[in-house]
Amino acid sequence: MSTIKSSTEHLTLNADGSGKDIKFQANGVEKASISSTGAFTSTSIDATKLSGDLPAIDGSALTGVGKVLQIVNVQDGALATGTTQTTNDDTVPQITEGTEFMTLAITPLSATSKLRIEAVNANGATLAAGQWMIMALFVGTTTNALASVQTHTGVVNSMVNQVLVHTMTSGVTTELTFRIRCGGNGADTYTFNGFNGGRVFGGTLASSITITEYEV
Repeated sequence: MSTIKSSTEHLTLNADGSGKDIKFQANGVEKASISSTGAFTSTSIDATKLSGDLPAIDGSALTGVGKVLQIVNVQDGALATGTTQTTNDDTVPQITEGTEFMTLAITPLSATSKLRIEAVNANGATLAAGQWMIMALFVGTTTNALASVQTHTGVVNSMVNQVLVHTMTSGVTTELTFRIRCGGNGADTYTFNGFNGGRVFGGTLASSITITEYEV
C-alpha cells in the first residue's frame, strides 16, 4: 500500500489548469472526483463504511422541486354548532353559506410556491336522512369557495369525518387566511366535533387544517 502523507503542513492536491478535476481511481476505475468548482462526485460509496455524525445542514440553502418551505397547522377539539345552511346544487359555495368553524393564516415565502391545504372535519348533524353535510374552503373575504366536499346523511343524527385537500399557487408573499365553513342543506343544526349538538370522546375528536408550502 502506498500512502501520501503530510505531518507538518497542509497536503495540497492541485489539478493545475482551467476546468481540470482531481480524480480518485482504484484499479484504473474512477471512484470519485472533485471538480474545479469544488463539487464532490462519487460513483461508488460503501454505506457500511460510513460512520460518525452528519454535518448540520442549513435548509435555506437547499433548492429544487419539492423543497418544503414551511408547514403551519391548527387543531381544534372544541364543540361548536351552526344552523346556517349551505346549498346543495351546481353553484359555487358562498362565504355567506354555512358556519365558519376554523381559520388558519400563512405568509408564503415565495409568490411562485405551491400551497397544499388539508382540512379534516369531524362533524355530525341533526339532519333528516337523505340530506347533505357540506364543507367548503375559502381564502380571505373572497366570496367564492376554493374547494368543497359533501357527505350524505344516511340516517338521522349522522356523524362523519370529512377530508378536503386543495393545492394552489401562493401568488403573494403577504398573509393569506384560509377559512373552513360547514353547513347542512336542511334547516337543522350542524355540529362541529360532535353530533346531535353534543360532544363525544371528551374533546379528543378534533378537526384541523394543515398548510404546506413547497417549491415547484
